[in-house]
Amino acid sequence: MDDEQKFLNRLFVYRLQHIVSFVAAIIVYFVFFWTTVSGKLGEPDEVYYVSLMPALVFALHNTFTYFWSSYLAKKYGIEMFGDLDQLWLKEHQAFDSKAFGKIFAKLIQCRKVAGLYMLAVIVPIAVLNMAVAAVVGILYIVGYFVYRTTYLDDSLSYKVPRVFGGGGVVVSKIIDENFNEKLDKLNKNLEQKKNN
Repeated sequence: MDDEQKFLNRLFVYRLQHIVSFVAAIIVYFVFFWTTVSGKLGEPDEVYYVSLMPALVFALHNTFTYFWSSYLAKKYGIEMFGDLDQLWLKEHQAFDSKAFGKIFAKLIQCRKVAGLYMLAVIVPIAVLNMAVAAVVGILYIVGYFVYRTTYLDDSLSYKVPRVFGGGGVVVSKIIDENFNEKLDKLNKNLEQKKNN
């Protein structure tokens, strides 16, 4: 199997997690609540039950993707494409596996925060009071997106490869870690030639 096929196969498995995890989250949510609280719900509780749904489905989805991504990281390494031809990756995807490894590691951490940690906060509160759990869930989701924007999107924006939504605008930073240093040297040389 050539590098392109391996890359596409792994990318397919990586992307498949979102669909499978979302469907699994919906199923787990309905099975859990139908078997544990459906007979005990009054009319006001049903409103809270429905308003809590987005937060719990979000947390369950991220929990599943956290475990799926962790499995992929163990199976292929955190760089996931590290065993492929890096020149091919740089040419066709505008990144190397080291850049993806940093993104992937941070994504796994984000999924842990939005999955396992969120469940640890929401579920105990839901047992005590579903209305409070619904409000806390919405606040948690808002807080998570601020966290993700800061610690994933902003910190690694210049490294995001085209295939993962980046525009490949600053390819040089991805391909050559010493790019800025070389650019400074080149500018100095040009200035010296200009002055002479």
